[in-house]
Amino acid sequence: MAVGWPWNVTKGNTIQGESLLIDASGCVVSAEPGNMIAAIGVEDLVIIQAGNATLVARKSDEARVKEIVDQLKAGKKAEYL
Repeated sequence: MAVGWPWNVTKGNTIQGESLLIDASGCVVSAEPGNMIAAIGVEDLVIIQAGNATLVARKSDEARVKEIVDQLKAGKKAEYL
């Protein structure tokens, strides 16, 4: 996620960067400059696009992101971190 880049709260979603959300609520969405995230009919998700990777998770599973990081490291896929 871009540090220092502003976050906006719109229709119950917290957004950083370009996005198009239709019937979405309670989501945290971040896209790097030059990228866009579109979502329809979703709620309570974390959607983060950074570099060459995108993470989609339920907000309730936010603490489990470390599992993804550990598996990427174990599989020698650190270029996606």
